[in-house]
Amino acid sequence: MKKNFTILFILLGFLTHRSIAQITITSAQMPSVNDTIRYSVSNSFTGFKPNETGANYNWDFTALESNSQAIYEYKSSATTPYIFNFGFSAIGLKIADSIGSGQASLKNVYSFFQKQNNSFSARGLGFQLSAIPFPLAGTYSSEDVIYYFPLDYLDSFSKNFALSIPLGTPPLSLGNFYRTGKRTTIVDGWGTISTPYKENVPCLRVKSEIQSRDSTYITTLGNGFAFDNNQVEYKWLSLDEKIPILEIIGNQIGNNFIPTSIRFRDNQKINNNTSINTEYTNEGVLIFPNPSNDFLQINCTWANAEITLLNVEGKKLLSKVLQTESEIIDLSNYQPGTYFIRITNPSTNQSLHQSIIKK
Repeated sequence: MKKNFTILFILLGFLTHRSIAQITITSAQMPSVNDTIRYSVSNSFTGFKPNETGANYNWDFTALESNSQAIYEYKSSATTPYIFNFGFSAIGLKIADSIGSGQASLKNVYSFFQKQNNSFSARGLGFQLSAIPFPLAGTYSSEDVIYYFPLDYLDSFSKNFALSIPLGTPPLSLGNFYRTGKRTTIVDGWGTISTPYKENVPCLRVKSEIQSRDSTYITTLGNGFAFDNNQVEYKWLSLDEKIPILEIIGNQIGNNFIPTSIRFRDNQKINNNTSINTEYTNEGVLIFPNPSNDFLQINCTWANAEITLLNVEGKKLLSKVLQTESEIIDLSNYQPGTYFIRITNPSTNQSLHQSIIKK
């Protein structure tokens, strides 16, 4: 009998060890054509500590709330408007129906990916420019590799990428769009993660730092403009899901990481409108989070837009011209209360007004 108990304890120990063992991510865990995957967007931007990671770590994000939901729909490039650019082998994902406004607005914006046994990479980008009545697309001359496989704890890599898209063809050509940059990635943790979707899911945590520049050269003007974008991505990958169990994207400002996007794998919610809507968006302008603690993110496609912050008495507290399409406003020196944001489009004199709550 004692021998049988010994065998039982050995088996239990083996099973327990297996349940917390490191996992390995391969191309089998990447999305494929015809995958439709639901996720939730959370506006809970506080409480995340990027440095909490390591071997056999347990991440608890069960307090996350679903403020809205959407579905990733992965399509064959042959079923998108960009079949002539990407053929049949690429995987297309629509990332926006529309971005911006006026003649410079983009429609039907797709990212295209390539899944191979040894890598998953961004292959190109497709969109339709309002000023040009046909699809525009381009492939990476130096691909943006998102993951190399097999992916294990402490794996790391760094790689440059470059993309070029002609904005039309002669005689209807406006110029060129370019995207260049560098992605540096490390698998800096493994263990289990718990979210409102599932608990204690074996995972790897992947951190990527992406330094990039989007630039446009306008032929008729003989010059162009450029926007720098430096992001940090944290992704928790599992064996059973084709997208990250959790993905937190943001900006690193000094020693502070400021999340700008939180998405997690989720089931359909019967009623996901019970929470306060903490985003405000209108014709190329996105302001979040609201209410806010110390930082406010403003995404604006209006060139040289002027932002003004006022208190409830109408006193001007801050005024600046936005230099990029994505900027952080520091609210840490202001007392809790209600404030007002005014964003003015210099080309149309249109102004957007929005109240902001500082917690």
